[in-house]
Amino acid sequence: MKSYQKKIDDISKIAMWGPSGSGKSWLIHAFGKTLLKYSMTDTDFLYEITDKDGRPLDFYSLPNVKPTATIEDQTFLFRRRGKKISEAHRISSHSHHISIVDNKGSSLSSLSDMATFTSLMDSPNIILLLDTSLQQREHFLHIESGADKEDLFDIDSDPPILFTPEEYKSLVAKLLQLLSKSISGERHIAVCLTKVDLLRVRGRNPTELVRMFFGADMYSLFREYSSIPNINIEFFSVSSAGFIRDSNEIKSNFDFSTGNLLKTDMWEPFNVEAPFFWFFENIERKRIAESGGLFASKLFGNSRLKNYIPYPIRRF
Repeated sequence: MKSYQKKIDDISKIAMWGPSGSGKSWLIHAFGKTLLKYSMTDTDFLYEITDKDGRPLDFYSLPNVKPTATIEDQTFLFRRRGKKISEAHRISSHSHHISIVDNKGSSLSSLSDMATFTSLMDSPNIILLLDTSLQQREHFLHIESGADKEDLFDIDSDPPILFTPEEYKSLVAKLLQLLSKSISGERHIAVCLTKVDLLRVRGRNPTELVRMFFGADMYSLFREYSSIPNINIEFFSVSSAGFIRDSNEIKSNFDFSTGNLLKTDMWEPFNVEAPFFWFFENIERKRIAESGGLFASKLFGNSRLKNYIPYPIRRF
């Protein structure tokens, strides 16, 4: 029987899907940066991410992230450790070996090679990035004033492919169709409206923003697939660059002229931890409910779950 004390599962794969320029690589680095803030401010837990052998990673300085050139499968160790001694903190302290699969955006959007297809199909957790800056100019609304579309991307990278809402929806529909046909267990899909620092809307529910920027048909597509058993879809608003306050005005911390941050010393990503925390909490609740074998899980599973301390998850 599996021991309840064995907190490290087999590798929990998290695959990232998004066209070129949607910010997949930046999101991973921003997540590592955000964990430092949580460890300092959370009164209940320490949060850390290291390499698979427990060695610290330099996720806390500004990344020099180039576009992903080929498929990458990086393994990290994430830990949430209780700061207090109690049954609830013991039950809620977990470790995860995480394999984060990323690939160049052109392969992901077209699903054209076997490695990309396999990595997505084998991952029970998918981060699906929706990026309004990749829509064609005539469909592109609410972007920060003073910025050209071309300024939003690394000048050394290949220019991103721009899509109409219909084309973007077709890409997502193809992905969801493939995912729905390859379910061996539960699959969690975090739909992330990315680069929200560039939008002229704040405090809006991400489901509303999906309808606003990608249309009712895109939202209906997600609703359709969320009704399929074992597929769980949740929406999040995220920004790897984050916001800064300038002369009592809250604005994007993205520098359009350099493709980097305006103020590196004020780098505070926005809500990038939410999809990862959502994955971890689902995994941990399942661990607790099933720990100790069939008899023990039926006898003690519910009482253990009552003591579980959830992650601080925001949708927006």
